Amino acid sequence: MEGILYFLVCALLVNSCICAATTGRDNRPKPHEDISLSEKEHEEDGEHNSEYDHEAFLGGMKDEYDDLPPEEAIKRLRVLVKKVDSDKDGFVTEEELTKWVRDVFNKRLLEGVQEDLSSKDMDTDGKLTWDEYVKATYGPEEMGDDADEESKKLLKTDKRRFDTADKDKDGALVKEEFVHFMHPESSPEMADIHVLETIEDTDNDKDGFISKKEFLGDFQDPNDEEAEEPEWVKEETQRFNEEYDKNHDGKLDKEEAVVICKSRTMQPVTFGSFYLIAFSVILSLKSPFSAAVEPHKDNFHKHEHFGANQEHDVRYDHEAFLGPEAEEFDHLTPEESKKRLRVIVVKMIDTNKDGLVSEDELRVWIEKQRKAFMYEDVDKRIAKEDKDGDGEISWEEYRKSEYGEWDNYDLPKDHNLRRQIRKKEYKFNIADADKNGKMNRDEYVDFEHPEENINMQEIALDEVIEDVDQNDDGLITVAEFLGQYHEEKEPPAWVVRHRAEFHSRFDKNKDGKMDREEAREWVFPEKNDSHDETLHLIDGTDENADGFLSVDEILLHWNLFVGSLATDHGNTLRKVKHTEL
Repeated sequence: MEGILYFLVCALLVNSCICAATTGRDNRPKPHEDISLSEKEHEEDGEHNSEYDHEAFLGGMKDEYDDLPPEEAIKRLRVLVKKVDSDKDGFVTEEELTKWVRDVFNKRLLEGVQEDLSSKDMDTDGKLTWDEYVKATYGPEEMGDDADEESKKLLKTDKRRFDTADKDKDGALVKEEFVHFMHPESSPEMADIHVLETIEDTDNDKDGFISKKEFLGDFQDPNDEEAEEPEWVKEETQRFNEEYDKNHDGKLDKEEAVVICKSRTMQPVTFGSFYLIAFSVILSLKSPFSAAVEPHKDNFHKHEHFGANQEHDVRYDHEAFLGPEAEEFDHLTPEESKKRLRVIVVKMIDTNKDGLVSEDELRVWIEKQRKAFMYEDVDKRIAKEDKDGDGEISWEEYRKSEYGEWDNYDLPKDHNLRRQIRKKEYKFNIADADKNGKMNRDEYVDFEHPEENINMQEIALDEVIEDVDQNDDGLITVAEFLGQYHEEKEPPAWVVRHRAEFHSRFDKNKDGKMDREEAREWVFPEKNDSHDETLHLIDGTDENADGFLSVDEILLHWNLFVGSLATDHGNTLRKVKHTEL
């Protein structure tokens, strides 16, 4: 039975090599919905996303597992499963898996706030005072009497939460207290604040209650008032009437709101654990196909630009335009978001100071944000791997961090892991431009993104071909190009589109395959995502169709560029065809 248990759980993680990842957003209103076991969505339109389960189970180790061959992933997972099985009886119960997932989640919360805490901790004492928080979050000008009313209101709310999170009442927050401050829904000590803020955020008429309308939020599409009521609205209405509104007066008081907060805070962990068990069994019987291969996809965006049904998600645009700062804007008022947006446009994007943003200026800015994501990721890696603290990564530091105990010299030279390590070492040496045996920040970016550096592009091309070329003949067939898609009588639109692109654009000699030179255009397209995003933003903003964006045009369409506290992401998913962009 132990072997079966390990096989079933292993199936979940090994499937990361072949499962399709889908993204989406459930429109249900959720108090403090930023609490999640994963940055991925669990399902969209009823389709399960295994990436959610992988991140929930593995936490920060997920990316490492995604790069492993299946046999190595199984080997490592076997060790993890033994840790999950706390009573060592050879079985993983729901309780044991729930505890494991909860521990992974809490660790992710701590890791998530560390960078934020460090950036705000001006005196680097490991604690965050109220003054440090306000200066870093709002700016020193908001601390005086000149602050606008909206800022004063936000400061008052934050101060109340800050004082509650400050458990030892020393006037400063250590890392654990800062987690409670940032995520009050995760801490029993913050339960009252969680409930109070949930009511304040939802109670639009400020009568101290949450009506059914306030509970459901503004789900109606203003452009389609005759649209049928979504299924989730019917479900939530029934839940409001039967589970939450205990006295059946049509509204929720503070005590009734407590039930919502508790159920919605706990649900991701308990249901997530149960789903991991159930889905591991499903995967052992049938594995879904993967979507088309995309060479050197950045994967920096937390949201897809378009969903399966072509609904447009502006959060992708926010990330493309703001880079790593996108999340910060989601916590600002609309007025403050527009104020900061104006500064970005006037002082940073409009480089020739003619009052207009050209296509070139916008493309340069968006490309800069794309690079910022790369450097942010590399900075995190260096902080984790740089054991001697010199700001650079030696091959030994990288190998130890990446492979650890699995880098066993007793393995045969032709073992998959040994081959992978040799390839990585060769790539390391090429990226080490100054040949000092270490990678600095810039060299590490080249190592992680060889397609960005002309001196590394042959390696980038090798990597893509090796990843896609399943029969190792050095060529890419249509089937390999499409990934593990299984032929159907009526193939989905993406298959038709990609297959046509293969034949018309990449297969120059029409032999039904891509050789190395033909694959070059696929791996290194002349126009990248920054170019496409630039045209998309201009198309959605250029009111007078002159090819330039004025400050007024950008501010008129401000929520296409940046988010705010008022952004209802459920309503920003608009159905837009690719051909309209």
